[in-house]
Amino acid sequence: MHAKTKDLIAQVWEMKAPGLPKAEAAKGAYDWCVAKFGIDAVGEFDQYLPVKPAGYWTLERCKASALQYQSKSQWDTHARGAFKAASARGWLGICCAHMPEYVPVAKWTLERCKASALQYQSKNQWSKHEGGAFSKAWANGWMDICCAHMPKYVLSVKWTFETCRESAKKFTHREAWRKGERGAYNVAHEKGWIDSFFGLVSPGATHPPGYWTKDRCIGVARRYQSRVEWSNESNSSLLAAIKGGWIDECCSHMTEGKKPKGHWTKERCLESALKYATRADWAAKDSRAMSAAISHRWITECCAHMEPTKREYTLDECKASALRFTSRNAWVAGDHSSHHFARKSGWVEMCCTHMKPLRPVRHHTLETCLAEAAKHAARNEWKKADTASYQAAIKFGWYEACCAHMGPLPNMAWTLDRCKASAANYTNRSAWRRGYPGAVAAASKNGWFSQCCAHMEPGKKGRPRKPA
Repeated sequence: MHAKTKDLIAQVWEMKAPGLPKAEAAKGAYDWCVAKFGIDAVGEFDQYLPVKPAGYWTLERCKASALQYQSKSQWDTHARGAFKAASARGWLGICCAHMPEYVPVAKWTLERCKASALQYQSKNQWSKHEGGAFSKAWANGWMDICCAHMPKYVLSVKWTFETCRESAKKFTHREAWRKGERGAYNVAHEKGWIDSFFGLVSPGATHPPGYWTKDRCIGVARRYQSRVEWSNESNSSLLAAIKGGWIDECCSHMTEGKKPKGHWTKERCLESALKYATRADWAAKDSRAMSAAISHRWITECCAHMEPTKREYTLDECKASALRFTSRNAWVAGDHSSHHFARKSGWVEMCCTHMKPLRPVRHHTLETCLAEAAKHAARNEWKKADTASYQAAIKFGWYEACCAHMGPLPNMAWTLDRCKASAANYTNRSAWRRGYPGAVAAASKNGWFSQCCAHMEPGKKGRPRKPA
């Protein structure tokens, strides 16, 4: 089958040609291909038709079609017409003689299952490649007989609580353990031991289920002065206290809470800030003190001893950074910090001398707005064509003067004279309707439409006339 002819006839077949049957359109395309490529290359016409004519599928054609597939199901899926013709005429046995014999599930005997299993070295491989034989052997209890030649899988480690704990000590968090030693993780997950291996009192310490009693939680809690500190050091005991309902009793000695109003004085903020080297550390470790310093505007004094976090650029460094880019926008996107420092220092123009100059800002005057408005016959046309001048005219109070040559606003009464004046700017009805829908509606409603359009040529497309 000629590929180009096939594609062309398929396209013609899908087209909707009025008054021309699909078969005739396809025949025309076929004749053109024969004239261009030759009858020997193109072949017979009937083979290209999606719907074959009666009597097309002969025994020879069905056999030729079946030879392209390795099973009856494939042949039925991809060439249903040929398959149905062969099935109806009793040719399936002849056409499918080259296809491998299908062994139904009912014929998987013990001997056949054993022969199938002997090709593989593991049950997993056998299941993937011969699912039918594997399922039959499993259902009939033949697995031990069929898999006798396969090497036995022996667990290298018996995962008890102690061995799982030793495995968990090698990893810092649960996900790393799951990826590193999946077998131990799965057993611990099934037994409910994972919480006992992570989030413990101290690194490396592990406890079996039920370890955290009320007395032990109270004893651990007495080491800390706040719940936050307790959570950071021994999260598992804190969670056990919450779950057991002992949290208030465990934390009765703790005094930390919300500071009273006025607690954060300037001296206390300074004392807190002196513990940290950077603002980021201070914000992470004592955000309340830092928030108070910011709200009272003590932040600069409190952070005077800290290392500056923002880099300061020289003019040469800003120029070197700008030279890597061809536009100001690219510089901002590629190296925002140097551009920001240059803008803050007033060096942007000196750094951007190699770049294309910025487009000058257009300042509209009354004369420019009048000139721009004179190009248009309607307000909406002016607004679409040049929004900047349109808005400038509104802003500075020149709108009425600029639109004096245009028709009335939509909320004004459309009289016959105004409708005629509006229509005079156009050469066809469609253009008038787009430019002045209000005038067209008024003319149609009052029966003036024919009078207003008397000068227009029917069926001719045109643009609005330029006002005199």
